[in-house]
Amino acid sequence: MENGSHAVHFDNGKHSQDNYLTMVLGQYSVLDAVFDGLSIGDGKLASEMTARKLRSELATGRLRDANRQARTEGVKKILSRVNTALLLYNSRQHNSSYPAQTTATVSIKIGSQLYVINIGDSPAYLFREGKVEELTTLDKSNDGPNVLTQAIGANSSLYFHIRELMLKPGDRILLATDGITDNIYPDELYELVIKNADTPDEAVNRLETLLRIKKGKEEGREDFYKRFKNDDRTAIIRYF
Repeated sequence: MENGSHAVHFDNGKHSQDNYLTMVLGQYSVLDAVFDGLSIGDGKLASEMTARKLRSELATGRLRDANRQARTEGVKKILSRVNTALLLYNSRQHNSSYPAQTTATVSIKIGSQLYVINIGDSPAYLFREGKVEELTTLDKSNDGPNVLTQAIGANSSLYFHIRELMLKPGDRILLATDGITDNIYPDELYELVIKNADTPDEAVNRLETLLRIKKGKEEGREDFYKRFKNDDRTAIIRYF
């Protein structure tokens, strides 16, 4: 299966702590990723470092010709090395209440196979045949929507949530940070953003319109903040 087409919405105007990455790895392989630096500390440094390390190590070509398992394991190893580097950075800071931490959600498409790896609370959704399916397991605490149980730079060991599936022609994928998904329900994303959009660019335009409307009404998700959450907002939408 070809890599399809994609578009990006990136609004980093609130905290400047989001980041994203899209990389073509080959004719039939592509990587998309979003990172949401935690606003409790130096999330900007954490998200930038994670995106930069993924890009630089993937650009060497070491994972381009590897088999599927080696590629997913390679991404996990890169994220683990970033985790170690951030823990070291955090340990050297005098203010331990201002750590550098970030979420990471990475999708790797190889042929017709899709792998989604996530740490933290940046979700990924599959839109297929009129239905929405979440592809991530979010590390959110029952103590509140802003409390994470896991992030890169937080703990010495990482637990990777991994989802694998076969893609079909017509599938549409969205990766997003919670500045979007804490304000918009998954069903709204399908009905108002994806359903009648023929291209990813059109879907991003619809997403931006919906965000403006919700922000103007101070309207968010009732199951989260019950009002609009003004945060950095990043989304990658890919059509196959």
